Amino acid sequence: MQVAVVTVGDEILAAVPEGVAVAGVDGEDCFDFRLEYEVNAAPAVVCLRDGEHRLTETGRRSPAAFAELFDGVYAPS
Repeated sequence: MQVAVVTVGDEILAAVPEGVAVAGVDGEDCFDFRLEYEVNAAPAVVCLRDGEHRLTETGRRSPAAFAELFDGVYAPS
């Protein structure tokens, strides 16, 4: 299973590859999640692949930058 947890806008969601599930969380209500995945700012993206944490990125980026980030995590191996 591949999951990207995001707190960003629609243009970023469009950059998520097909077949990758997306979940949104309220950072104020998910302290343990933020601590586990080192989310210390918003917006944030947490990428998991095959049940393993692969990447946490915080801060604003362009949709193209996020597309490149997602390709690096979710491209077929």
